[in-house]
Amino acid sequence: MNPRPLEPFLVTLLIVTLGLFYTSAPISSQIDPASEWHLLYIKIRDRLIPKEEALSKLKELEALLKDYYLKNSEKELDERLCFPLKGYSFHFIGGKGGNGYQPQGYDFFDGNDHKGHPGHDIFIRDKNQDGLDDITGKPVEVISASPGMVVSVHSDWKSSSSLRGGNYIWIFEPIKNRYYYYAHLNEIFVKVGQIVSKGDRLGTVGRTGVNPVRNSSGALNPAGIIIKSNPAVEQRGIISNGVNAYPKRSPTHLHFVAHESINGYPKPINPHTELIQTH
Repeated sequence: MNPRPLEPFLVTLLIVTLGLFYTSAPISSQIDPASEWHLLYIKIRDRLIPKEEALSKLKELEALLKDYYLKNSEKELDERLCFPLKGYSFHFIGGKGGNGYQPQGYDFFDGNDHKGHPGHDIFIRDKNQDGLDDITGKPVEVISASPGMVVSVHSDWKSSSSLRGGNYIWIFEPIKNRYYYYAHLNEIFVKVGQIVSKGDRLGTVGRTGVNPVRNSSGALNPAGIIIKSNPAVEQRGIISNGVNAYPKRSPTHLHFVAHESINGYPKPINPHTELIQTH
């Protein structure tokens, strides 16, 4: 009896078997952890996922991110931060003595509805608020304060959006287990999954997003700070009830936030001392 008619059937059976084998492979071998983090963060940001579920997924992804980063990058021996604005220094940080950092009531999993001000606003020389440095006439470059991997990017903010950070970037730094957040950007030069070194260009400072209201009283109220650390920065109180960042009442700035992951839970930390010691 000629066995040849069975050959197409056997080939088909082999293909199906192999397909089932690869489909059942562990999830860690199939996913892009940075892209998955990005998609998860959008759900967290927009309050579309329960906190417990989000935390569980975040823990899993963080381990995969760390593994991927360590296999695909060279460890940078100098663990100090560099200042995140090219051509600027800590003198342009809003507030006095780091009092712009006010984490009371903040929770990462509250997303776009979070309370507090768990970071620092770093102001640029831009009196006419055209987004350009008044001395150089050029955009101010945002550079990576640390090495790490880009895990989320938003680059198409519109003035009708209620998104507080506008155009933003999240970077995971696995050596210190930190997440760095850069907000109110204009242009963005990096993409999700990209590995960056300390000092790499990320984008330019812009006037995008929702930002705390400023008033001209100069009074320090319970929800805000006074900005008077540098002559280039106007003395204004910051109140956390939110308006768009691009109106004239809002000086052009970068919003910089650092989180340390505690068992997968991003907790805000104050990087003020480290920013003062930048080089």
